[in-house]
Amino acid sequence: MKSPGYSIKAVFRHVSPLMRANLLAFWETHREDWISTTRQPQAREYFTINDTPRARSSALLKNVVCVAQTHSGTIAGAAWINVAMMPVGNSKPELIYFQRMYITPEHRCASLANQLINAFHQHLMQSNQRSPLVKYLLADNANTKLKTPASRRLFIRKGFEFMGFNSLGNEVWKLVLPPTIGPSVNTAF
Repeated sequence: MKSPGYSIKAVFRHVSPLMRANLLAFWETHREDWISTTRQPQAREYFTINDTPRARSSALLKNVVCVAQTHSGTIAGAAWINVAMMPVGNSKPELIYFQRMYITPEHRCASLANQLINAFHQHLMQSNQRSPLVKYLLADNANTKLKTPASRRLFIRKGFEFMGFNSLGNEVWKLVLPPTIGPSVNTAF
């Protein structure tokens, strides 16, 4: 998928050694900005990045679904999922995917954000690499600049249902995932 000046690659469960190195460098450079744009100041002190080798393993990086790159190969943004066990609505706790996205400040624009999120949803929905045990995708609208009526309409158009607010005051949206296509090649989360 292309956006003017960018290419978007699906990398879910297929992170090459070069892409892995580029993603690690990307996070090292932009981690603090991501935290500052997605966490309220009082919550930042409780949010720590685990610097263990496990946190930097290729298994964790394989949860990156899409990467936006400039034509020179620089990573401009990424969309990824985290797995959590939590109740959805009034049900018992179950496995869910949490949607995350970050675009570097110098590349932030509506067209790239739209293309990246569309590619993310398309590739995640069509992937037979996602776990058949995970039935929901939750989006935590943490960026205060995106808490607008237009953003809410976008969630609704994409099929999300508003669930309410979390303890940080962020909007939480739920999307029911379709069944995995064909036999699951990899049941890892």
